[in-house]
Amino acid sequence: MAKAFTLTADWLLSQLDKIGASSFCVGLSGGLDSVVLLHMCKCLFLRGQLKSLRAVHINHGLSENAEQWAAHCQSLGEQWNIPVSVFGLQVKSSGQGLEDAARAARYEIFGNELQDNECLLLAHHAQDQAETLLYRLFRGAGVEGLAAMPVSRSVGLGTLFRPLLQVSRQAIEQYAVQHELVWVDDESNDLVDFDRNYLRHNVLPVVLQRWPKAISSLTKTVKHCTAAAEILHDVAIQDMQQIVQEPPFLTGMNGFPIFLPDFLQLSEARQRNVLRHWLQELNWPKPSTEHLAQITQQLSARSDASPQVCWANVMVRRYKQWLFALPSQLSHIPVVAQVLNITTSDQYNLSGNGLLMLSSINNNEPRIQVGSASQSLHIIYREQWSAEKKFAVANRSGKKTLKRWLQEFNVVPWLRDRVPLIVNEDGHLVAAAGFWVVAEFAAQKDEQGWKIEWQPCLR
Repeated sequence: MAKAFTLTADWLLSQLDKIGASSFCVGLSGGLDSVVLLHMCKCLFLRGQLKSLRAVHINHGLSENAEQWAAHCQSLGEQWNIPVSVFGLQVKSSGQGLEDAARAARYEIFGNELQDNECLLLAHHAQDQAETLLYRLFRGAGVEGLAAMPVSRSVGLGTLFRPLLQVSRQAIEQYAVQHELVWVDDESNDLVDFDRNYLRHNVLPVVLQRWPKAISSLTKTVKHCTAAAEILHDVAIQDMQQIVQEPPFLTGMNGFPIFLPDFLQLSEARQRNVLRHWLQELNWPKPSTEHLAQITQQLSARSDASPQVCWANVMVRRYKQWLFALPSQLSHIPVVAQVLNITTSDQYNLSGNGLLMLSSINNNEPRIQVGSASQSLHIIYREQWSAEKKFAVANRSGKKTLKRWLQEFNVVPWLRDRVPLIVNEDGHLVAAAGFWVVAEFAAQKDEQGWKIEWQPCLR
């Protein structure tokens, strides 16, 4: 018969050694699990086996007892000589549900609070992991979601670590009784209106009555899903190296788009997989299964169309042979003309439209004559320019309207109204920053001139 597991501070030390950190911060709710975790850390700290130790308590303000819980955590800190920081927050669901909103707000504080190379310890245990798996399973999560809570991940400047994920709640309770610990009980944990509480009180007890080792089995499933998710991640990285490329034109996008001819060579499953990881790398909200299906379906639209799919604050759209991820709502550009004084190499902030970068050069790149640049220049935008006016551009033939030149220079549709146009005091167009110089104001061969580059900012 296998020996029953006993939770001890020495066992915890064996887990913390895997992280390689010496400074620790415990997420302290005041409940059973986090109090046990903090007590074990206190024992290790007193033995000199942890370099530094502190705790953070988040007061969500959702219970009439919230202030008492915060006071209990501070009392524990004073009793055990451990610094405890208390942070208050106001939870707003914003459509994703109170539980998810509280969790997001909590982790935002953790991320801001963690110091460089500090390790945040959370007391989630095996039953919490089983509940998370079932919760995500019933919501139709994929492999990555069914990997449930990771044992560790990066948070802010530090690392999050859950050392008790494979420890039973019974073992935690036994430790608390043995050491005569005092904790608080959150009355909301008994409210089955919350999905996780419903699983805890109404689903898991029935499952365990039929399958006593179900939590252990579900933990194994999490491990299998974690391994599968890692494989999918590796495949996505390989695919992204082939299909995510820098286009030969300015995009304003944070990161590079997907080159569709290579993307369409992948199977549908790999297309969806790489789309998820590409958006994740760009820090956009996760797409649903339906959004991914819409994206892949709309890629079959005619080549001159620009189909787009939007959710949350992101828009995925095609332009020619490329797929872009952009803000669904672009910031407004002030229509007030800015004065541009070109005297030295410098940068100009365009008030929400990125930066202009000025440099003096004498190569064959398009550049403004020194004489033209010394005049009083202004920055305007497309809506302030006459659509009918035609002009010639350096190193290009013919005279065309602004619309035609924007198309010829492959200016993407979402930047056309945002391109900074440089005009002189007589109202003549001198240059379109980052794209061209009007022929009559361009420096000649080997002549010194001013190059104006534009770095757009879309979010």
